[in-house]
Amino acid sequence: NSGTTRKRTKAEIEAAIKEVDHQNRQTLRSLEAHSKIPKTTLLNHMKESNLKAKSSYSKPMLSDDNKDDRMRFASSFLRPQSNGTHMFAPMHEYVHVDEKWFFLTKAKKKFYVTRRWPSVQSRTRSSLQK
Repeated sequence: NSGTTRKRTKAEIEAAIKEVDHQNRQTLRSLEAHSKIPKTTLLNHMKESNLKAKSSYSKPMLSDDNKDDRMRFASSFLRPQSNGTHMFAPMHEYVHVDEKWFFLTKAKKKFYVTRRWPSVQSRTRSSLQK
């Protein structure tokens, strides 16, 4: 046999990865530090398709009441025209600030997961009205 012998089996590597907290799997470097498995071994494990990077997108958490409030707010600026159509008010006296800059949350997160990892959906509260 040629080449180096493996120090860990696939099952041992997967068990070590599963023991690492979900938040500590966002980079290979942190996964390496918390699992005590070298990064090259993790990369080889990824190459064998036993470990993959999974992106998790946070979606805004809007209730039906929030959606109705936003619709009422937007429709309050509609002005009826003489020809039967509607037009938005000029809105020169309004300043619109994008709230997401005040409540910064990382909308996209990357996690390293094993093959049998269940997908989890997460939602942010940054778009809720105060």
